[in-house]
Amino acid sequence: MQSAHSKKIWYGLAGVLGIVIVFITYGAIAVKSALTVPCAPKAETVINTPAKTTAFEKYRKRQLPMAEYAIHDPYYHHRIPSINASVILDAWWIPAKKKTQKTIILVHGVTSSKHSPRMLFLAGVYHKAGFNVISFDLSNHGASTCATGLHTAGQRESKDLLAVKQWLQQEKQIPAAKIGVHGVSLGAITALVAMGVDKDIAAVIAETPAYDMPEVARSELQRKKVPSLLIPWMVKLEGILSRLVVGTDLDKYPPKQALFGLDGRRLMVMFSSADERIPAKRHMLALIDDALTLGAGLTIKWLIGAGHDGFVERMVPWYEKTVTKFFLHSLSSTKTMRKDTVADDDEQLSIDFVRVPQQ
Repeated sequence: MQSAHSKKIWYGLAGVLGIVIVFITYGAIAVKSALTVPCAPKAETVINTPAKTTAFEKYRKRQLPMAEYAIHDPYYHHRIPSINASVILDAWWIPAKKKTQKTIILVHGVTSSKHSPRMLFLAGVYHKAGFNVISFDLSNHGASTCATGLHTAGQRESKDLLAVKQWLQQEKQIPAAKIGVHGVSLGAITALVAMGVDKDIAAVIAETPAYDMPEVARSELQRKKVPSLLIPWMVKLEGILSRLVVGTDLDKYPPKQALFGLDGRRLMVMFSSADERIPAKRHMLALIDDALTLGAGLTIKWLIGAGHDGFVERMVPWYEKTVTKFFLHSLSSTKTMRKDTVADDDEQLSIDFVRVPQQ
């Protein structure tokens, strides 16, 4: 017979094991909640198209001048296979009025889609400036395949983006040196991850991204009201929990990889000082630290007084000029020529402080 002491030990171990199982189960549920997306366009934007941009999110007090940026030229609907062949991406191909190879891929944010006013505004801005534009729904968003109903913080989404880039190269014969990417929020993380994986992406604008993935996990868990006592432990177990929930490590390909081997490619990152979704200052400081360590040349725009969303409406002229000028310069030549002729300023880290007009 087991002694009373041995029984206490076994009961203690069983209790600890039970606590661990409960903790991991709770963590997996919390992570799944943080990664869940709706698998459809928002109801208030679903009727939006490049030509019809009059439906807005009802909560917006100030709206983008969509009528001015509506696209009345022909555009085309395409279904593009992702790298995972079981996922089909829903896309709009909007060729420029005047034939050109310069092309911008637009990548939307979490729970958003190509139907959102913001993405349609961007499509109008770049079309007006003479670029081809392709705007698509990430997997598990909009009208693209919904296989899991979860996002993966840019990991699998970067494969969607690279599939669209590959489609442009194969179907439209557009060279990589003429393809730029503008990503917003989750789309910005996706663009940074893809830039690190694919060294042929010529230029990226990453707008209001999360950069430090453990910090992303921490802020998302806080947003989901997970008890603060549990958050540090769940962040430490992020890799295990994310693999358990979505089958991949959310930090497998970190945004930091975009800074390796820019080699003449250009990168602009926009952060908002009053971002309510992410602690932007922490992410920017982490990016600056990595850029200085690696000697990476990029431009940071620190938008003073801006939130995660809703700031473009207050600074349309500056915004339009800034993003179009960036890509007109970045996609103006081949990669080799761009490396040889790039200005000295483009080889350095630069930080611009921009005050956003208040309402």
